[in-house]
Amino acid sequence: MKKYLCGVFVWFLALAMACTASPAAAAGHAAVQQDSDAAENVVQGVPAIVRDGSGTDGAMLDEQEQELRQALDGSETFSLRREGDLLAVSLRSDPVFDTANPTFVRSAYYRDLDRIARVLNQYPDTEIRVEGYTDSKGAASSNQVLSARRAAAIRDIFVLKCVLPARMQTQGCGESSPVASNDNEAGRKLNRRVEIKIQPSKKEGRTAAVWEPGR
Repeated sequence: MKKYLCGVFVWFLALAMACTASPAAAAGHAAVQQDSDAAENVVQGVPAIVRDGSGTDGAMLDEQEQELRQALDGSETFSLRREGDLLAVSLRSDPVFDTANPTFVRSAYYRDLDRIARVLNQYPDTEIRVEGYTDSKGAASSNQVLSARRAAAIRDIFVLKCVLPARMQTQGCGESSPVASNDNEAGRKLNRRVEIKIQPSKKEGRTAAVWEPGR
């Protein structure tokens, strides 16, 4: 029992040290890397550069959009869209979540989520909302619970990647706001998804971001 408790303590201590590493130290790591894949092997979840929030929100989102597109380049499971002051990363639930345990994220997609988390960590002046969606098959109440648990699962991975919990919200949207028809399997696959929405955070004199499911 003592060995077990000791092991848990060491794990939490290591995670805390990783999440509190200074931006300067992280930048030092990034400077000696030749490409992003190599950088991922050095510092997991710690950004190489932290943006200071200077400049306009539009310029900040432009930069963040570009970096997210680079991070997701070539992915068939993740996609990105921009709607004014909103960035939304959408991931298809079918390949990401395990068939036997529908709220368990397959390890094959940790690398993609790590890349997204790195970009999120570089822009601390943004707020994040993780929304889960399902198709219309089954009971609406069950779909609501499933969508909420899937959103929470993605949020929890980001927390492990050092994204501050205070920046994130989650919501289970169930079968609301479909992006395709639920009358066929091809459409239902598109509706089973998780969306990671990013907007500038609330600042003094600014109206808080209004989150609209399905936007």
